[in-house]
Amino acid sequence: MRDGFGTSKEDKSRRFYKEGETKEFEHIECEWPIFYLYMIVDGVFKGLTDQIELYCKLATQRILRDSQGDPVVPMYFSVPKDCIQQECASPGSQKRIPSAEGSPESLFMWGQSMYIIAQLLTSGLIHINEIDPIRRYLPSSARPRKGFKYSAFQVE
Repeated sequence: MRDGFGTSKEDKSRRFYKEGETKEFEHIECEWPIFYLYMIVDGVFKGLTDQIELYCKLATQRILRDSQGDPVVPMYFSVPKDCIQQECASPGSQKRIPSAEGSPESLFMWGQSMYIIAQLLTSGLIHINEIDPIRRYLPSSARPRKGFKYSAFQVE
């Protein structure tokens, strides 16, 4: 919490804040839709349908559409500068605006890629083994083992 990145109060010329200065960002932190997408993928890997449904619903509310109707995942949603005092007085009361809406910077490639992966997984077009072929999501005792002493790669 108290993350000032992307807020209108952020001082872009400074790299760090002194102790206690981050308190001014309380209740105006940005919302990051990419984390809903991570939770969807996590739910698919763990087989948690309730988690998948919840975060699909939350993500859908935060996905924008471009002029052709294609989904766009903004980097974050922030409280507008003129609404900061009202938001601090009553957290969650003000509408947040997407980062760089309508500009080329509004296309957040990391978020777009997570959206595509989440969509492919939830629609059954790809399997989790296609994303994680060595099955790191499984405990090491359940991962497939190769009985070879040397690598299976061949050099020609």
